[in-house]
Amino acid sequence: MNVKILDCTLRDGGYINNWDFGAVCIREVVSKLIAANIDIIEVGFLDSTYPVSANSTQFPHTDCLSNALPPIPATFSGSLVAMVMLGKCPIENIAPASEVPIDSIRVCFRKQQLEEAVAYSKSIVEKGYKLYWQPASITDYSDADVLRLIEAANKVKPYAIYIVDTYGLMIKSDVIRYYSLFNSNLDEHIALGFHSHNNLQLSFSNALALFDMNPSRDMIIDSSVFGMGRGAGNLCTELLTRYLNTNFGHTYNILSILEIVDEYINPIFKRLPWGYSVAYYVAAINNCHPNYASFLVDKQSVGVKTINSILAQIPDEYKRNYNKELIERLYVENLQTDIDDTNAIATLSHIVNNQKVLVIAPGRTITTHQNEIKRFIEQEKPWVIAINRIPEQYNVDAVFISNLKRFADIEHVSTLPAKHVILTSNLIAQTNTEGAFVVNYSELVYRNTEEADNAGVMVLRLLQKLTMGEVYLVGYDGFHTNPYENYHTDKMRINMPVEIIAEKNRSIAEQLQVIRKHLHFSFLTPSLYTSLMSEDLG
Repeated sequence: MNVKILDCTLRDGGYINNWDFGAVCIREVVSKLIAANIDIIEVGFLDSTYPVSANSTQFPHTDCLSNALPPIPATFSGSLVAMVMLGKCPIENIAPASEVPIDSIRVCFRKQQLEEAVAYSKSIVEKGYKLYWQPASITDYSDADVLRLIEAANKVKPYAIYIVDTYGLMIKSDVIRYYSLFNSNLDEHIALGFHSHNNLQLSFSNALALFDMNPSRDMIIDSSVFGMGRGAGNLCTELLTRYLNTNFGHTYNILSILEIVDEYINPIFKRLPWGYSVAYYVAAINNCHPNYASFLVDKQSVGVKTINSILAQIPDEYKRNYNKELIERLYVENLQTDIDDTNAIATLSHIVNNQKVLVIAPGRTITTHQNEIKRFIEQEKPWVIAINRIPEQYNVDAVFISNLKRFADIEHVSTLPAKHVILTSNLIAQTNTEGAFVVNYSELVYRNTEEADNAGVMVLRLLQKLTMGEVYLVGYDGFHTNPYENYHTDKMRINMPVEIIAEKNRSIAEQLQVIRKHLHFSFLTPSLYTSLMSEDLG
């Protein structure tokens, strides 16, 4: 049995940190994987939509590779490969293989792109590259589709073609079935690869199932260091290498891989963790694209019961192809419970009665700037409203709660240390709301935006409805890449990919800019939104 390992840390792992590994890290990871005797090292994506950056493993053209990669020792007998998502890198951006440090290119494509993939692949081969085919989500293929794919592969003759478990759905019987289908029909000279995701914690055991088949053809198993990868992550390179060393006489240097974990991957993991979670498990059992679960998890506002309910409502034709507009709409619709809040709004308007209002959001600055905030409260005597949580160091007049998860541990609104409790109507099924003001959730959300129900924005939209004077904001810090910088208490700490953080900040800033046209407010503590609001956000 001839089994090779393809390490995809710098490519698939990039979904965690937006491929921003840093120039030193990129070089060291490649060097240490070479020292570990890894057979095939994937260095990143070729994607012309990204700018040139020495710190990124998204390369807009192959000319970037020479500067990004370390000198490759003449003793290295393995292969360096980059991946192209079909349509993301025009063939003219790819120089002949003789001019660049990589020798192979993986072409990733969906079922409906087969003809386009064939044409593009021929151009890759003409440029002298070893060709890999990565047909995304093999679980979307019927047996007839697989046979058509194999027929095309037998004509194009890539070096390898993959069984790709994009959504982490496969169990042992699936692996055996797909292997048998490929092995019986695929040209014997074409290697068969396996790329898995760990949603069901089966990546390693599924790889072992392939070994149990005792394949006669060449096999390639994808893995990443410490399982680094989106959501539940991937098969761990350090586990796979040890198994092959122990059982099949391979000579991978595991210590070199562990050095990568210790020096480069652990710091990323502490800031942006990945791995098994119930939410990604629920995505798998609902046969859904993991990005649907990611979207709902990143909201940090609903529990697994609601996540499961929302995923179950996704029509079959959208389950495997992520549709952001669809999941945003389903999310809002599932939380929407309309009521008549006329009396609640009128009473709150009377209570506020043109007073100055201080809104306390849960950002870290309400602790770091505590003295200034308390001085403002003492001097200006504003009506104080906290968002989703009442910080211990402040006496508040009201608390505004819109978040299901933040509200889950409250037995009754009377237990909250505030004169007034304001709940959004999506919470009325969760508890006895007696003694609280309930206002319409649907009238406070912004639809068709990344942060449709951000509580800081929702409370300002509520304040627009009330008669009042000046509004002052504290704790509206914005989201930082370091999760420890985001909240005044670690109980609220969340971890999000870098690209999600940037989109959250932008979306909230856009909404604040719209609100400012109708409600005058000022930031009393530092906020990332101030610079974003000053830009032309379109």
